[in-house]
Amino acid sequence: MATNRFDIGEYAIGGRIRVTTSKTQISITFLEWETKKPLEGHSRSFNVNAAKQHVMNFLESRTSFYWSSRISDWISAHTDSAKYNAPTSNLLWW
Repeated sequence: MATNRFDIGEYAIGGRIRVTTSKTQISITFLEWETKKPLEGHSRSFNVNAAKQHVMNFLESRTSFYWSSRISDWISAHTDSAKYNAPTSNLLWW
């Protein structure tokens, strides 16, 4: 299990993002800058098999593309990257 906190500042909602990865789960939580408490409605957990695109969509709606890419690269380095980078067309539910 790996955890990293990205102190981004004004480029993200709240300014801080905490990412925790395990073999099967990815947890992303946006934190308030001053108190470092989770912001309500801005946390989400993903299955590693959910694929990179779902994580990127969640991050890009709350921070810049640059930071979304940096965080996604960190996640890829700390999870089973073959599952994480799987094509999303195989995983869509609709």
